[in-house]
Amino acid sequence: MKVLVKTCLLLTISVSAAFGAEELRLAGNLESGPHPVGFRTETLRISPPSAPQSVPVEPWPSAVELYVWYPAAGDGSTGSRMVFADYYRAQEGRSLGDVELHERLLDDMTSPPGVDDADLGSVLTAPMWAMRDAPADDARHPLVLWSYRDSVPTMQTLLNEYLASHGYVVAFAWPVDNAPPFPWEEGLTETQKSEALDTQTRLLEDVLDVMRTRPGVDAGSTSVLAWSYGGESAGALQRRRADVDVVVGIDATLVSGWVYRSVEALADLDGGELSAPYALLRNGRPRIDAPTRPEPALLREVRAGSWFVEFPYLSHGNFNFPGGMIPGILNLEEVSSWAVGGDAARLGYEMICRHVRGLLDHEQRGLPGDSAQWSASAPEGFVRVVRHRP
Repeated sequence: MKVLVKTCLLLTISVSAAFGAEELRLAGNLESGPHPVGFRTETLRISPPSAPQSVPVEPWPSAVELYVWYPAAGDGSTGSRMVFADYYRAQEGRSLGDVELHERLLDDMTSPPGVDDADLGSVLTAPMWAMRDAPADDARHPLVLWSYRDSVPTMQTLLNEYLASHGYVVAFAWPVDNAPPFPWEEGLTETQKSEALDTQTRLLEDVLDVMRTRPGVDAGSTSVLAWSYGGESAGALQRRRADVDVVVGIDATLVSGWVYRSVEALADLDGGELSAPYALLRNGRPRIDAPTRPEPALLREVRAGSWFVEFPYLSHGNFNFPGGMIPGILNLEEVSSWAVGGDAARLGYEMICRHVRGLLDHEQRGLPGDSAQWSASAPEGFVRVVRHRP
């Protein structure tokens, strides 16, 4: 790994230069696309399902908080510029003070040593690309719907802005009350876990139906984006909805590693139900220095073809913005066992963003799937791409 980091030095942002300026550039070497970015939130009322349903009617979320990133009108100067702290306030409450913001960011970075309050403050006050409540442009754009996974507004904010700047409407929803339990909560039965997954999937269906009616959304082009344990609800949504064009998982439990349903349920899954293309971006190290895992066999059964993209030098914590990109921006070499640090962390998250965009451009817009172009700035062997054809 030390050799790889030295290879990447020419791509490194000068941390001393960044700290010498008034603000950090949290995007690293990623460049914004041709569209200015808008960001808005709204509360969306959700009706309980009509009986009979496989999901329990009570308790049922009364509403979801909807977060949307979108191509904005004009030059993007209308609205107020988001800083990273604004996403924490949008996600967790506008009254968060500096101490609470620092605690949340440090926790999301998995508390690496060597970071101090000045570092955290510089990250939280750094400007983002999005303008809050900017007017949307007049065009219709492909929809990217996040599956069910908490903390997406903060943990994947750079990816969301990056996609919106390249002409996608990105949406994420989270219940305001009665959220389904997490699978690791003590005392949950297998039936309760399965019911929680069904509830998540029904909520996603409702949000998808609403988003497809919005004037700025191309209702004929929909992808589902999953991260971590959100893979199960992404796959479940695709199996219920023929209007999902592609499913992209970022180190997600798409076709392996399920946590809501049993190993037997995964084994019984009919590959013919996977009727849309699947793309899985996955780490090569479940923990630092752990052996590489094999590709999930179920991917080969996807009738529409699939992508498997492996990042041999990254671990699970590198697949989100605070745990992956920010330690690289701050040049923190020592991080948790869930990730790698330094320049490889920054480059890794940049490559994740570029490959997600490239996969969506290929599957939703019909552009060439040129994986070599997506990873052109990475050293040889940093990304391994496999394409399975139908």
